[in-house]
Amino acid sequence: MKDNNLYKRIISAAGLTFGNTVLHLYKNKSPFSKLISDSIGKKGKVYAINTNSLKAKESKENIIFHTIEDRLNLDQESLNLIFLENTVYSLKNPLETFREIKKYLSINGKIIVYKKREINLLKLLGISKNKKLQENLYLSGFKLKNKFLFNNGFELEIFEKE
Repeated sequence: MKDNNLYKRIISAAGLTFGNTVLHLYKNKSPFSKLISDSIGKKGKVYAINTNSLKAKESKENIIFHTIEDRLNLDQESLNLIFLENTVYSLKNPLETFREIKKYLSINGKIIVYKKREINLLKLLGISKNKKLQENLYLSGFKLKNKFLFNNGFELEIFEKE
């Protein structure tokens, strides 16, 4: 997936503004930390965590790299956005996780979920990870605001605090 126009559309859909503070969780490699950083400017902050790595990259500019083992000392309501990239289905206890991270989102804070679309056959059989995900977010106090489908087989869902 190396489509810069697609990346820009995704960043635009996230509604980031200058000075935002963002937590970005991703697996393996991702261009989004840099794109998020560019869109929020030097007054903003990106906390980037590669969930598949025990070694953090060196922080640069306004991107602070961490490992999944690190403890982030964030104030409550200090994040404008949490960007979950291909990590949401690997959460051990999604309901508890979403309830916990809700405390760190500002009043108008959002969770962005960027993930591979489910195969229609699974949905037809009534096997839907996405439905369970949306249910867990709803039970945690979030509502689905918008959904985007991309030609690369991925989708982006935007959830807001209720």
